[in-house]
Amino acid sequence: MALSALSNSFVKIIGVGLLLISLSGCANLKTVQGVNSPWADEVTQDWRRGNSTQADVLEALGPPSQLIALHDGTVLYYLRERGTGSTKIFILYNTADLKVEYDRAIFFFDSEGVLTDYSYSEE
Repeated sequence: MALSALSNSFVKIIGVGLLLISLSGCANLKTVQGVNSPWADEVTQDWRRGNSTQADVLEALGPPSQLIALHDGTVLYYLRERGTGSTKIFILYNTADLKVEYDRAIFFFDSEGVLTDYSYSEE
């Protein structure tokens, strides 16, 4: 009889242990925010200061994240944020690891809409 009770207790302990293990888990995360187009490949094309126009940039890259009006020109600002990561969820300990990358491009135009300067983040 004592052996049977011990065996039942052991089975219950194993069952609770398996239940706790099954409650833990992992998840992968991925986010993309900002300009939702593959503009980063197009940014590296040969823009020419004094020759390229605001219309050229808008045609190639689409609408910017921000349009900034200056007293003597315009700025088109493109931003894309990408995040990837993973989480581990356990009963007593949880952890998350998130890596965020930012791609930026900025274009300056004079009052006539001609490109005066630009810069972009290297991938």
